[in-house]
Amino acid sequence: MNNYCIACETLITGRSDKKFCNNNCRSDYNNQVNKDRDFPMRRINKILKRNKLILSRFLLQETLSLNTSILTAAGFDFNYYTHREKDEMGNLYTYCYEYGYAKGKEHKIMLKKN
Repeated sequence: MNNYCIACETLITGRSDKKFCNNNCRSDYNNQVNKDRDFPMRRINKILKRNKLILSRFLLQETLSLNTSILTAAGFDFNYYTHREKDEMGNLYTYCYEYGYAKGKEHKIMLKKN
């Protein structure tokens, strides 16, 4: 019995139970099958990475405090973060990976890298 690759439909040689002709076809097929399942996770990771990049850029400029409207204008989304921690002073820092911020008075944000 001849088997055909389920990804590219070329004739498969070798074991009778093979489903793919090579690793590229196997990978492409599985990526396509899992694309819809993984979409929400990829979308959230994209937002988290953008938030991290925005925070890191301000910290590279040695900006330790700024207004929330500046972060929002830069594309920062306050609804997405990786975790929260209280520092030794009791301030609640919200993190996007290793970059964090704490909300202060009058729409001020304090930044730090953990």
